[in-house]
Amino acid sequence: MKKTTFSLLIAGFLLFPLSHAVASNCSIRPSDFGKLISKAEKELNLPPAPRAHLHTEGTLPGQGIFDQSSAAKADFQRMYIDALAYSADGDTRFLKKARTYLQEWQSVYKLNFNPIDETQFGQFIKTFILISTNLSPKERQQTEAFLHNLAAGYSQNIKRTENSGHNAGNDNWQSHRIKLFTLAAVALHDAAMLNQAQVFFDAQVAGNIRPDGSVKDYYERDALHYVTYDLEPLTEAAIAARSAGRDWLDRRSTTGSTLRAAINWLVPYAEGRKEHTEFVHSKVRFDRIRREAGVKAEQIALWPSSNSIRLYWLASQLDDTYKPLAASFQADPPLDTLSCTENHRKT
Repeated sequence: MKKTTFSLLIAGFLLFPLSHAVASNCSIRPSDFGKLISKAEKELNLPPAPRAHLHTEGTLPGQGIFDQSSAAKADFQRMYIDALAYSADGDTRFLKKARTYLQEWQSVYKLNFNPIDETQFGQFIKTFILISTNLSPKERQQTEAFLHNLAAGYSQNIKRTENSGHNAGNDNWQSHRIKLFTLAAVALHDAAMLNQAQVFFDAQVAGNIRPDGSVKDYYERDALHYVTYDLEPLTEAAIAARSAGRDWLDRRSTTGSTLRAAINWLVPYAEGRKEHTEFVHSKVRFDRIRREAGVKAEQIALWPSSNSIRLYWLASQLDDTYKPLAASFQADPPLDTLSCTENHRKT
């Protein structure tokens, strides 16, 4: 039976670490529920399209395997929506499809540890979190082995980047690495791994976010597009940490910076009180290459505040006070930002 308020059993997702069956009460608005089920129903018969390799970073449409990779990445949103739909509605068709996606991708894909190519694996991990107790022991073990491999590789790359001394070390790439590592820690119920994720997060907030809330990528790219692209994964990491009982939104770094300050820094632009012309002084050559190739998001033009829709709907899961701003862009949250976490905190 369809419900607008539903309870989920999520393996260790809400309190960390505990037994593998933790109950949580989650609410979803009727409009969100209807769209979620409609989307899952519409795509239910689409076959998974796993690939051994994905590569979109640093390339353009039509180059290499960009187009094939972009098409295949659509599977990650589909599997997560199927997992959410099953959790909300109890329809085992959605569970079966989500299981199929997980098994086919983890059995075919070869991790390359490029966080731009692989950032959508965050949805793969969240799918596993939602349905892990519905997998067979063999399926669960196989997926956990895949996640251990993912976490180990990204941990090494995070440390290598931190120790490289390279100027780009704390850019958006590191934010996407930390998101994937944090989600894996929560999915695997690994307290030591989550502690390490917190260390990584603290270092990134210190190195990437200035005390005034502006982020490193803004100065490198001269683009608010890269502010949102940097902050979305950090916010997703903070949501995962919140589900494990930790507050990363207001966690202050050694430089005095916080994730909240960065999210707040963008608010005047999102509200339209400030404007910014994108990419005028970008220091990155590839921004010019994409602009000359006609990539719409890379053109020298005023930043569209709608680019912050996902960020503020995600941030609203950490603090309800961001919800009016998020809703001013789009009345309902993007389906792939829906999640089941503890009650939102008002401040």
